Amino acid sequence: MTCCIAALSRDAIVLVSDKMIGSSLIQGEPQGLLKMARIHKDWWALFAGRVDLPGDFTDRFRKAFPPGALSLSNVDAYLSTTMTEKWLSDTERRYLLPEGYDSARFRDEAPKKMTDAVYQEVRDNRNAYDLDAAIVVAGFDGEGTGHILSCYGYDDIDHKKFVPANHDMTGYYAIGTGAATAMWMMSYKDVGPQMKTPAVAFYAVEGKYYAELGQGVGECTDLIVIRHCRPALLYNTRLVDKVFIPIAKKLRPRKLTRKQRRKINRVKTTTSDGW
Repeated sequence: MTCCIAALSRDAIVLVSDKMIGSSLIQGEPQGLLKMARIHKDWWALFAGRVDLPGDFTDRFRKAFPPGALSLSNVDAYLSTTMTEKWLSDTERRYLLPEGYDSARFRDEAPKKMTDAVYQEVRDNRNAYDLDAAIVVAGFDGEGTGHILSCYGYDDIDHKKFVPANHDMTGYYAIGTGAATAMWMMSYKDVGPQMKTPAVAFYAVEGKYYAELGQGVGECTDLIVIRHCRPALLYNTRLVDKVFIPIAKKLRPRKLTRKQRRKINRVKTTTSDGW
């Protein structure tokens, strides 16, 4: 349950997210919660999925992304590798170690030592494991060009590959339960990489605002604008509520006016007898 958005502008990248978290024990919008994290001097990550994953992934990304300027292909590879290693680690601890195997020994030795039924059960359980995570990584390459990548669980159910998708052409992407609504609104408003940053920031917030109509998207909004070789700009929740949301409410789709209703009521119809 969430809505996280990354959008390119002419000279920056806009990051927007809600604060809603939910589990069997916890639900709410903690004021200190931030669903995005800086993982490199030029790159940020946004998270949707299990509430226990962002901290682990943030640490893994910071270790995986080396210092210095990174190319798009570098980031693509680090994102894929990090998610793959997380999946391997989780499934090894959950399914293999109780049987006395690590990943390499399970691959090489288990088919010979286990009965077919037991081996197949362990293998199937492992292959069915889902990280329940969606991640967006956004930032700048060494030339200062902005990029947006996303990565979900498995790209190939048979081979368990975590393959990132690139969203530079559209210039925006969203994850979480409110993602479809947010992206539809941004598409409707023709958001694109050549749009000025203030407009992109508003439309990203507006997309998240409409996503609140869906299940599990909180009303609190975090807005961060990241810039190449310059400090990030943080717009706190109160500022977003004071400036951005009132404008979004004024622009929202309106109901039919009385004049419009009368016009529709006067429309003449024909019967279907002749059809």
